[in-house]
Amino acid sequence: MNWVALYAFLWLLVGCSEQKESESTADTVNDIESDSYLVEILPSYQNELLPEGLRWETNESDPVFSSNEAKRGGKFNSWILGFPLTLRTVGPDSNGSFATYTRANNLGLVGVHPNTLDYYPVLATHWAFGDDGRTVYYQLNENATWSDGEPVTADDFMFAVDFMRSEHIVAPWYNNHYTNVIVNISKYDDHTISIEGATAKPPEEMLNEYGLSPIPRHFHRLDENWVQEYNWRLAPTTGAYRISIVEKGQYVEFQRNENWWGDG
Repeated sequence: MNWVALYAFLWLLVGCSEQKESESTADTVNDIESDSYLVEILPSYQNELLPEGLRWETNESDPVFSSNEAKRGGKFNSWILGFPLTLRTVGPDSNGSFATYTRANNLGLVGVHPNTLDYYPVLATHWAFGDDGRTVYYQLNENATWSDGEPVTADDFMFAVDFMRSEHIVAPWYNNHYTNVIVNISKYDDHTISIEGATAKPPEEMLNEYGLSPIPRHFHRLDENWVQEYNWRLAPTTGAYRISIVEKGQYVEFQRNENWWGDG
């Protein structure tokens, strides 16, 4: 059963600000800003030895919580409180109401079933718990790709922690969380990782607190210019939708990924 497909939001957003820019000042995000392969030398990470005796778990038994009568397609128009000041999901001015939509397409490792409250696979197909009570091991879905077609790998999760700890993103909360709550991440092969938390917790709490979303390492040039350079760049997503048009000061349009990996 494809739980990731159930996780996707079937929407197309058009957001309008309270005060539109004039035609002379409005600007459309262009093709240069939508280029997603910006890093010449990709960061790489060493494999570690996977512990023996892990008991892998998954969930393919919970009932479907979406309607089997729902029809794909159509257009949905909505509004937001004000036009976003950036398309970034972290850093200055990134925590407005529009962030709800962008973050919904940055999928996590697992999701929570709304009726049973059990965890189900999203970017991870299986998970296991370490004997220390604060480490979670994840097997990643080998079919997962970014919206630009690049594969999602363990290196994108490793990079995510480096990214969130970096002073270049100007995001103290994330710097602290990914240093003092999530204290370590390890890679065992291209599709197996572990996340270590600061304190021991019950398994369900570990899945909730010791998880993260990947960051596309081929997209982010992480330096002192990152905040300004990535204000309006269209980042690849792992979810079913991506931003297709940005008319600055007027609207933002999302389009469904025709070849979304979660449809498979």
